[in-house]
Amino acid sequence: MRASSRWGCPPSVAVANLIGWPATAVFKAFVIAASAASVFAVRAIVRRAWPGREFLLTTSVTFLVLPFVKSDFGQREHLAVLLTIPYATLGAVRSDLVNSRFRALVGIAAGLGFAIKPHFLLAWVAVECVVFAFERGRAFRRPEFVAATGVFIAYAGAVALFSPDYFEIAGQVRQVYGGLNSPAAVLVRLREAL
Repeated sequence: MRASSRWGCPPSVAVANLIGWPATAVFKAFVIAASAASVFAVRAIVRRAWPGREFLLTTSVTFLVLPFVKSDFGQREHLAVLLTIPYATLGAVRSDLVNSRFRALVGIAAGLGFAIKPHFLLAWVAVECVVFAFERGRAFRRPEFVAATGVFIAYAGAVALFSPDYFEIAGQVRQVYGGLNSPAAVLVRLREAL
């Protein structure tokens, strides 16, 4: 079991046990609430930065986080997008348009989103490159960056401390996935395929 799966589901299961509802229903409610929070966070950012585009951008994000996901609803990829989309939106906004506390909350969510899907770090780096191009020296002192980095490091430390087998399993999985990402001609020639 992945560390994020092991740690992500217990809150919804605990609430389900507490109120006597099925765990799947409570988990879906959690995901819908996270979707709403993500959309409202993006809307708050867009309202300050691009007021004339609020409807278009908010509607696009709503579509992205709810009906577009289809069978991926509640999967780690979906949760990672929910948690990181406000961060990416903040990356396109001048720092003085949004208050520091809100930015830090967005950073906390993004740190968790990047931690549950480590290969999304490439997206984080891309956002930070854009921000650095405009903010220069202040780029790495932004509340959202500091919060996201702190949460990511804490999550990685917790995984190392409480699930040390994760890194060995991840290495084994990477070997298999690496073969699947090969060109079709290489996959056809594999001895294992014969």
